[in-house]
Amino acid sequence: MMRMKRISISNNYLSKFGITEFGWFEFFFSFSMVITGYKYGLYLLVIMSIYSYIKRHRIQKEPIMFFLLLIYIIIHEFFVIIDNPDSRLTSLYNNLFSSIVCISSILFVTPSIKYERMRSMLNLVAIIISIGLFYHAVLLLSGQLVTPIEIPLLSQLGENPLLHKLNERPVSFCWEPASCATILMVPFFINLLERRFFMVVFIMFALFVSSSTTGIALSSIVISVYILMDTKTMKYKIFGTALLIFMGYLLFNTEVFSYGRDKILLSSIEHNTRTGNGEEIVQYLNNSQILVGVSYATAYDFVIEERINTDSMFFQENAIYITTFWLFIIKYGLIGLLIYLSIYYYYYKICIRLLPFLIAISVALFTQAVMVGPLFFYQFVFLSVFSTHLKINR
Repeated sequence: MMRMKRISISNNYLSKFGITEFGWFEFFFSFSMVITGYKYGLYLLVIMSIYSYIKRHRIQKEPIMFFLLLIYIIIHEFFVIIDNPDSRLTSLYNNLFSSIVCISSILFVTPSIKYERMRSMLNLVAIIISIGLFYHAVLLLSGQLVTPIEIPLLSQLGENPLLHKLNERPVSFCWEPASCATILMVPFFINLLERRFFMVVFIMFALFVSSSTTGIALSSIVISVYILMDTKTMKYKIFGTALLIFMGYLLFNTEVFSYGRDKILLSSIEHNTRTGNGEEIVQYLNNSQILVGVSYATAYDFVIEERINTDSMFFQENAIYITTFWLFIIKYGLIGLLIYLSIYYYYYKICIRLLPFLIAISVALFTQAVMVGPLFFYQFVFLSVFSTHLKINR
């Protein structure tokens, strides 16, 4: 069987960017958030899991909450299928498949990833995506609209209308700015912890250029918590504070950040459909539904079938936008939500240095509409590998 080789990089110039080793397996992991956006892209995680198990013959057994979450989702969806035998359940089957693949892949893939290689490949991917964002920013400033930068071969696997969608904001290789932001947040946090400040500034600049309010907000939260946690070194507090002030000044006073500035000024939390819909729908749940979730394939099906007043809600193409926190309560109830959040607590408990990142992705539960999918896989493989690395090097 072909082996994925590790390549050491001695170039001092690349080392400044945090790129010291190359590993194909770690590269595919680092780029997985982009690849899984394509048709059949989710099968990359299946291939990586199979390869990892053949190579290592073991899986990650902690935290046990991953197993509990997977079992709970499977059991819940099984009863939904029984309760809705005549309904169209395509979306349920797709979501169930995604949940099974992504949670299982965390358990199978993590043992094969080496931290040094992962860090290097995350920085490499961060540079690639950032360059794509800068390129799109230049095109937009010249008056052109942009489309996602296509990856050869992958774009031929199946037609995706998002590949040809004209955007007024930089998207690089992703479908929307928020996708770029979620990918960049991991290398941003690693470089901040390791005090590789050139990369911190480089990635934060890219996050602001992306015009993603998610990226701007989460990167600011990570730095703010990092400043509060660092009680020993004043110069790092000064650096973090100065960086926040400087980026804030650029955001509201330069043309290159105009799209991000306009997005922030036009945003209203009270009227944002992603933050408002979920809380409103939860009010219609009965006690058993609050505990274990609704017996419908999607939250949209629940709203339609229960004839909930939707005058203040926004629908698009038979879908309703609900942020992760509220969607988990609606779909899987408080039991499912508590199992999900217990995973966050587990990583905080074993490694307090992860707190800035954990707070940021916890805040994202109230702003992003994602469930147990590729982003979940990406973030928690990182958390697992990073926490294991710290244990070994204590």
